[in-house]
Amino acid sequence: MSTDQTTDDGGAPDDDGIDIAFEAGGGLSDEAVAEEMIAEFSESWKVVDDLDGEAEIQNFEEWDVHKNIVRDLEVTEDVEELVVPPSKAPSEGGEYVRAAERYEAAPAEFEEKTVDFVDFGGARVETCTTCSGSGDVTCPKCSGTRKMSCPTCSGSGRESCSACSGSGTLRCQTCGGNGSVGSGDDARQCRDCGGAGKLTCRDCNGSGDFRCSNCGGSTEVVCDRCGGSATVTCSTCEGEREVYRTTQGTLEFEPDEGYNLDDDRGAKFRWFRHKTGDRVDIETVADGVPADPDDDEPTVYREEVETRAIRTRKVSYEYDGDSYELFDVGGSLHADSYPKSAARKVVPFVALALVIALAAGGYYYFAVM
Repeated sequence: MSTDQTTDDGGAPDDDGIDIAFEAGGGLSDEAVAEEMIAEFSESWKVVDDLDGEAEIQNFEEWDVHKNIVRDLEVTEDVEELVVPPSKAPSEGGEYVRAAERYEAAPAEFEEKTVDFVDFGGARVETCTTCSGSGDVTCPKCSGTRKMSCPTCSGSGRESCSACSGSGTLRCQTCGGNGSVGSGDDARQCRDCGGAGKLTCRDCNGSGDFRCSNCGGSTEVVCDRCGGSATVTCSTCEGEREVYRTTQGTLEFEPDEGYNLDDDRGAKFRWFRHKTGDRVDIETVADGVPADPDDDEPTVYREEVETRAIRTRKVSYEYDGDSYELFDVGGSLHADSYPKSAARKVVPFVALALVIALAAGGYYYFAVM
């Protein structure tokens, strides 16, 4: 029995294997079916040419593999406290369902769904504890002082002179900052700057800064959060002095599907991925409110197991002293190990040579006859 379960095996091809559509003729004996499977399998270019004539059939089996398709509807419940002004309290009968009836809104099928719920029965309106029912709280920006540091001068009371960038001097325009005018024998000291190349900034009189135009040098201005009132509207009750308090939450329903096999007898799990077969049974294993829903991990809300019978055949044979197995799974021939043809044996070497050639920067074309 194989108990592996998967939702998607990636659809990977058989590892060096073969997958061939196959349908046995009606009324054939076990030996004839086995021979027909070998003959059909021999048509692949990967297999040795004489397999049909040289294979020695050792055993033949035919049975039903039970593919148990497990469908889960998982739910994750998230609950949190809800505290809002009464004017923003959720309305019963709108987008929210009652907390006591939240699982009644679960999807009827295995599908995604989000259910928002509120504990309307446990809700209450009470005095806001944040503002003690006043509707206002001390301004968090000025801490009730009504003043704040001047943003223009960063609380220094002075502004840097924009004309001279705070240096207190400007480059002499007469000499261009060189300290002299003329050239060669005609060069002489600049009379405007006295050879310094710089002049005192007229805007700040050489100080490099001046009294802040915003705060007038006081370093503070009226708080722009409370406007000088020292208080602001309470963010919890938004000035309503009372709050609506209860709990709210969400249910997230997510479907999941996988399968396991009974009595595979060596057949690969992936070979049954797309096989449907015939339904044998379908059973609801779980359906209802989880006993202890988890906030962090999904819990199974509903589980259904559908059992389907996949007709399977297995031929055990020998070729050139080695043993092999060939399977027919629901009308498809599969084999992971088999006698390889000469062409199949050289493919890995051709591929390796191509990789090496491309890595070396060459451009080669290979033809395999």
